[in-house]
Amino acid sequence: MENSFSKTGEVNKSFLYAFIFILGVGAVQYGYSIGVYNAMQKDFEHIFGWKSDEVNLWNGLITSICALGSAVGSLFAGAPADMYGKKSCIHATNVLLVIGCSLTLVQNEYWILGGRFLFGLCAGAFSVFVPSFINELAPNELKGSLGSLTQILITLGIFIANAFGLPLPEVAQGLPPTFINDQYWRVVFGMPIAFALFQSIMLATLFNYETPKYLKKHKKEEELQKIMARIYPLTQIDNRVSQIVIEGAGSSPGYKETLCHPRYAYATFVGCMLSILQQLSGINAVMFYSSAILGKFGISANIGTAVVGLVNMVSTFPTVWLMDKFGRRSLLWTLSLVQAVLLVGLGVSYIYVGESNSAKYLAVFFVMAFVVMFELSLGPVPWVYMSETMTERGLSLAVGLNWIFTIVIGLVTPILLDKIGGYFFIGNGAFTVVCALFCLFIMKETKGLSAQDVAQLYSKGKKQDNSSGEMLDTGDVDAVVIGQRRSKKYAPLEEENAK
Repeated sequence: MENSFSKTGEVNKSFLYAFIFILGVGAVQYGYSIGVYNAMQKDFEHIFGWKSDEVNLWNGLITSICALGSAVGSLFAGAPADMYGKKSCIHATNVLLVIGCSLTLVQNEYWILGGRFLFGLCAGAFSVFVPSFINELAPNELKGSLGSLTQILITLGIFIANAFGLPLPEVAQGLPPTFINDQYWRVVFGMPIAFALFQSIMLATLFNYETPKYLKKHKKEEELQKIMARIYPLTQIDNRVSQIVIEGAGSSPGYKETLCHPRYAYATFVGCMLSILQQLSGINAVMFYSSAILGKFGISANIGTAVVGLVNMVSTFPTVWLMDKFGRRSLLWTLSLVQAVLLVGLGVSYIYVGESNSAKYLAVFFVMAFVVMFELSLGPVPWVYMSETMTERGLSLAVGLNWIFTIVIGLVTPILLDKIGGYFFIGNGAFTVVCALFCLFIMKETKGLSAQDVAQLYSKGKKQDNSSGEMLDTGDVDAVVIGQRRSKKYAPLEEENAK
């Protein structure tokens, strides 16, 4: 196959970014599932005529049932992706998503709950497929920038959901019978069907490729050559394929091996902790209930929510440069401390919001600043880091835990805000301090490292020699490359990880 990049010696970035954007429609669905019900709560209270003692129950159920489906979907996504390929699994997931979203169009709470569960199931599966597909597709030198697109597209999904929610009513009583008040919610709930159809059509036509790792493992050499020729210059293809062989050596580990084998267990622990701490920062308390939170500050709930979604999305763009410049570890621990300060400030402002106007303005500032800091660190970085360091099963576990804690956040946030108010956010600030300490003392840097390098970082019995840059074998470890001297560009990372 003719490769237009063979003469320039460059990777075909335009193709990569286009392909990853199509894959990232799954990440958009993930974000849409987070933000879609936020602005619909008052409209549903009007449509279904819920009594005052039923409102919190139904809002909590409709919010959390999607997260429950996502937890299930993410836990079981790894095995079929490894067996049948991620592209095939994405097509199957889109079929299920269309069914789920169709159920949510029925004006019945129980049908909506069933449809939301299926939609969540698909969103959870996408949260595994998309980052791992990108990680297997991207060259090592572009993993950071391309991997961060996952979070950008998640925030795009949240913003789209918030934007579609703008016309919805902000009160539940006295609404006249209009299309917006009585039928528009179906447009909002049905929009993911269009996204799913678009993605499947593109993956069946212009981007009909599986990951190179899957194709090599299943000995589909002709298809492998096609995708490699679209990405790399002809002179690089053999070396890149050899790297895939080395990185994919051996069978894919199961759950027992992922949790217990010294080569995988530490990386699984770190990834799962990052996933949990991401949720304990309280970001989804803001994303799920920004209408109620900002409404307390006297701001139009729908407009405020849309602004939060816009700030959330725009803030992710610098992360591409920041991760490549400063690395994953440094970005996480430093900005987690900043988030802690902002969350404490938000909590204090929330407590005194009824006593002064300045407290309202400060609270809004702290909300926006927290969202910005989250999207520069705890938002995108764990997704990139987990896809770099974890097995398919490990990533499924981490994402499943992420969704389980999302369920908890969705259920307890309105209760805790009602009972303890701003102290809820102060508690979130304490968890971000824990996150900073965890990243500083436990997590290891992966910026610029190959899969072999990463495997050695988290292998039991491995130490790094700062003077020579060598990985020293001090115990029994199943590593891909042992005792191989690192290039000089990795020396600073090895010195940092040895601290």
